[in-house]
Amino acid sequence: MLMFNGEARMVGSERGSGGAVGAADEDAFVVPEEWRERVHVRPGGIDGPPVEIDTRAAAVIRRRLTKVRDDLDGVLDHSSSNKEMAEAARAHLGGEPDPLGAAVVAAVIWSMSGWDEEKCEGFTDAWAAQHGLLFAAVATAELSRVLVLHRKKKPTFDGWVKVLEDDSSASGFDDIEGAARRTRELLAAAGEAEYQEVVAALADHRLTQYQRVVVSYLVPTREDWGDELVATPLTARYARRSPLLVGALSSGEQLALLRERQSEAWLQIPAVVHTVAEGVGPALVPTLVALLDEDRVPHPGHLNAVYGVLAAMPGDEAFGALAARLGRPGVHGAVLEAKQRFPVRALRLLAGAATGASRRARMAGRLLREHLRAHPALVEDVVPTLSDNARKTIGAAMRAREWVAEATPDALPAVLVDPPWGSGGEAGAVPAAGDEIDVHLLPQVLVRGGRQALPVPAVRHLVGMLAMADPGAAGPAGQASAGIDVVKELCEPASLDEFVWALFRQARQEPAWALAALERLGGDETARELTHLIRTWPRRGHYRKAVTGVEVLAAIGSDVALMHLSGIAQRTRHSSVRKTAWDHLDRLARERGLTAEQFAERLVPGFGLEPNGSLVLDYGRRRFTAGFDEQLRPYVTDEDGKRRKNLPRPGVRDDQVLGPLAHRRFAGLKKDVRVVAADQIRRMERAMVTQHRWSLAEFRAAFADHPLLWHLARRVVWTGEHGDIRRDFRLAEDRTLADVEDETLALPDSATVGIVHPVHLDAVGEWAEVFADYEILQPFAQLERPVHALSDDERNGTELERFHDLTVATGKVLGLEKRGWRRSAPQDGGVQPWISREIPGNRCVVVGLNPGIVVRAPYERPEQAVTHVRISACSDDGRLLPSGAEPRFADIDPVTLSELLTDLIDLTAPTA
Repeated sequence: MLMFNGEARMVGSERGSGGAVGAADEDAFVVPEEWRERVHVRPGGIDGPPVEIDTRAAAVIRRRLTKVRDDLDGVLDHSSSNKEMAEAARAHLGGEPDPLGAAVVAAVIWSMSGWDEEKCEGFTDAWAAQHGLLFAAVATAELSRVLVLHRKKKPTFDGWVKVLEDDSSASGFDDIEGAARRTRELLAAAGEAEYQEVVAALADHRLTQYQRVVVSYLVPTREDWGDELVATPLTARYARRSPLLVGALSSGEQLALLRERQSEAWLQIPAVVHTVAEGVGPALVPTLVALLDEDRVPHPGHLNAVYGVLAAMPGDEAFGALAARLGRPGVHGAVLEAKQRFPVRALRLLAGAATGASRRARMAGRLLREHLRAHPALVEDVVPTLSDNARKTIGAAMRAREWVAEATPDALPAVLVDPPWGSGGEAGAVPAAGDEIDVHLLPQVLVRGGRQALPVPAVRHLVGMLAMADPGAAGPAGQASAGIDVVKELCEPASLDEFVWALFRQARQEPAWALAALERLGGDETARELTHLIRTWPRRGHYRKAVTGVEVLAAIGSDVALMHLSGIAQRTRHSSVRKTAWDHLDRLARERGLTAEQFAERLVPGFGLEPNGSLVLDYGRRRFTAGFDEQLRPYVTDEDGKRRKNLPRPGVRDDQVLGPLAHRRFAGLKKDVRVVAADQIRRMERAMVTQHRWSLAEFRAAFADHPLLWHLARRVVWTGEHGDIRRDFRLAEDRTLADVEDETLALPDSATVGIVHPVHLDAVGEWAEVFADYEILQPFAQLERPVHALSDDERNGTELERFHDLTVATGKVLGLEKRGWRRSAPQDGGVQPWISREIPGNRCVVVGLNPGIVVRAPYERPEQAVTHVRISACSDDGRLLPSGAEPRFADIDPVTLSELLTDLIDLTAPTA
């Protein structure tokens, strides 16, 4: 253990990496073992990988020098070269070791070879091998002062050397960071006496700002030099931008001073972030939290490094910052790491974060339950010391754990007890893909019947199977795939669904094997959660992952999964994701012998509702019944018939198993119905406007007998047609067909059924009275829908002059796109001078606009004058075509015409 800024600091090797610790250890900063390969090691810090001077480097440098000696001499003899530097280089080449001369020679050779960091690192080892570590350190410091300039167009290297001054605008010297890091590694491995000699020698080599940065980086134990560095305004560009600057820091005070005048570019390099964390320790936390609060770390890769550092830091501020961001990408894994390192703190702070009904609180609650399961001893030792509120939250979490006894090995199939690939035999061992998963943090996998769960060793084998399975392969991969089939027969599907989603979220970077696991074991809950990720992945640049997610949804294949697949196909903006969804829907429709429209109608699940469209929610001593309003918004009624918008949470007197199950059931129902409600209402309204018709059998299956869509179907007026006979009706409470007089009517099996448009509804007023009497609200405007017609002159014409020369807001024109109108292709100057709507028969109604809509800035011209409203022929893709016999408005059917006029009247109506 090391003392670090007055605090105890342990390196990972002293007590393991990130394991659980006791309460007494939770204020110690333990540098994670995995940082060892990344951190720029420092004297007195953690040990990096073993360091040995490369004794072959000197020979490599000599051979390189021989090849370029003529060009090098030309640089030193150049009239513009700095005389002191040139003389030092000649002396060094002549056999008089000189650190400045060595730096000049290295800089010139390095410049000739394209500023390759690895080649520069070779100079560091050559200097140390030939002249000692002190020489190498001073030469590295001098390298920061050397500027090599040259004319690129010359056939030979025509260059010269100068001093890199603080006000220089030249470029290239950030690349010496590799040489400086190598020198620091050698210094960290040196003995104390040799190290102190180097420190003393470097005191005379702090002439420029950049050189002071490099020297402080090489010997960060001189904290006074670091204090001086951050207290002085940094004007040199290289001094301000170099990651070496933050690598020199040793205290939070230095970092705070530096942050006032330096950008956070160092956050873009994870190794530098870990170096600063190792050097500054817990004092780094306030700075990282402030950067997160200010959204100064926008890139997901950089955020993950910051989250990882916070997960390693002791103290409530670091853990609290992560808990406050639960739900954001990358945070969940960091919280898992933090609660393993600091179990007592995690118990206390997760209890605080789990209060409330937000998504973040729910996630914290789940983590708290997992934590209690993984650390049962904390309940007895720590919970009594916490606040009343924390104890209440923990008590609720413990009651919700629903812990199930584990099955004994003799009750399990062999593949879950002693799989062939784990015995060391011919099949070999499980690959390391799933090794990162902590099975203690996963929900229990219940055996069918729910009375037993898989024991932890069996869950480990299951994770291994999922990580290596390949259905078409021989050997372990094929055996693992067969083993998964055994598990699916053995275990509760809902439990496997919950398990595999938790597994996927715990797997770092959401690897391909974890996505494949969702396909093998996922169910409805996985489909819901995966859909959310599919919609967010493209915004984070993960297009391929989103496409794979769509394929997983299609493979899950449940009603809920296909419902979400349909939603992605209709509403996702990203073309590749949308196309993949449509391709799967088309394939599934063809396999069933259906059209895409017919298949879409069958993608609305019943959600486990009773045939009458209700759902009983049993709390044991209380019961509630779920219903739906005109927008398919769920509500509940209690046993007295009192209506509630939300289902109350189970109380202490309710059944502790049935109550939580029913509450989760209603929450899932609300989430699922929200996905389909708006789409189904739009689909029914579109069917009314397009005068779509179903067979009587299709109408029964899709609407009248559907437990969910029945709630919409009973709220509109339908029409049944058989030959020339048409009968209008509604669905009564007993699902019989009732006419406007409330008389039951019957339709022949050959009848077609559709949602009647008010244009064709003679008794609109009478139907409105019926719906008012029964207090039936409609999901969209039908009985109150405006109906419009043309005058005789307008019907026989090709233009609607009543709309000409009216001024309309550009925003209202753009709003027509939501009603099926389409802007024209850009014309001269990138202006769209009309908007059109396709109508049946390859025709379009076109609205001319002046001055037109600017494509790149649609609202640049806030108003448009309507120059004409004209009917025209158009192609299948909506392009306007010259026509011989011009179409007339009389050619448009009354429903389409009424809808068009509604759009145009709304467009030209004065804005209030």
